[in-house]
Amino acid sequence: MALCVQCYLLMDRVDRAEVQAKAMSAADDDATASQLAAAWVGAELGGAKVQEACYIYQELGDKYTWTVSAGPATEQRLLRVAGHQADPPADGRVRPFSCPAADAPRNSRRRPPLNPPPSPPPLHPQNTPAPQKQPTLAQPPLHNGLAVCRMKMGEWEDAERDLLDALAKDPRHADTLANLAVVAPRTGKSAARHLAQLRAVAPGHPAIAVLKHAEEAFERAEQAVH
Repeated sequence: MALCVQCYLLMDRVDRAEVQAKAMSAADDDATASQLAAAWVGAELGGAKVQEACYIYQELGDKYTWTVSAGPATEQRLLRVAGHQADPPADGRVRPFSCPAADAPRNSRRRPPLNPPPSPPPLHPQNTPAPQKQPTLAQPPLHNGLAVCRMKMGEWEDAERDLLDALAKDPRHADTLANLAVVAPRTGKSAARHLAQLRAVAPGHPAIAVLKHAEEAFERAEQAVH
């Protein structure tokens, strides 16, 4: 559903994205994906919705401590959002999922076979599968989302601070560099350094394509005048 919200926003169908985001909130208002979708849509709607989106990004940033690694507690919450695992019990003990066969009366369970299949051989260290990496919440996008909200509210210096925090966590994050290039002129700085870094790390970034198109249009207009 969050992917649908993104697709509608890319199609400039904010109305449809808003409907989808509301459906996500109705299903689970506390889910991280629902909150992010509401923030995306709010930033596009503008007005008071931008401030609400700003609050959402701030709450998510405080919730995940604005660090690159979200940590085990965050991973549990994200797994719950993805529908894979519930939050752990309050006592901290891990319990298995409920199994209908295990909860059935004793006399209704099937008897084990007389000749059970042999147990699989133990795994040696070289055959042990590598543990899967748990999902974590990427932090530069959180900083960038908050910075975009601040830009829409005209808080350019605060937006720059958020983007610099994101850049400190990931100096090669393309969206951070692109947004810094947008903020720089508004704060009396040059965007040349950020654009040069963006061209180096992500030459195919949409911001580079837009800038190239604008430069070519300016050159054509200049030639037409002369």
